[in-house]
Amino acid sequence: FIDEELKGCKTEAQIKKAITKAFDRAEKEWIEVAKVGFFNGYPKTAYVGSCALVAVVIDNKAYIANSGDCKAVLVRKDGENNFKATNVSKTFSANKVYEQKRLN
Repeated sequence: FIDEELKGCKTEAQIKKAITKAFDRAEKEWIEVAKVGFFNGYPKTAYVGSCALVAVVIDNKAYIANSGDCKAVLVRKDGENNFKATNVSKTFSANKVYEQKRLN
């Protein structure tokens, strides 16, 4: 979905919108799959969670998107050949206080 939605995007706003739309499409498709399992006698299908993490680099700029309990980390090498890790996303889990506040 990401590739399809990014076609023709030029601006930062278009890129962000395309990534969001791709996530929405993936969610909608998963809901349809879960419904089939649920209505065919497999109710636990509706309890299954998922996560997604996407990193898109366009014109030397990284766009990071995630849902669920995954987290993106950017690793860079400094001038002295040391590596430094930087969190570039948050975990979206109902167990996190900040997520509980966001969902209320």
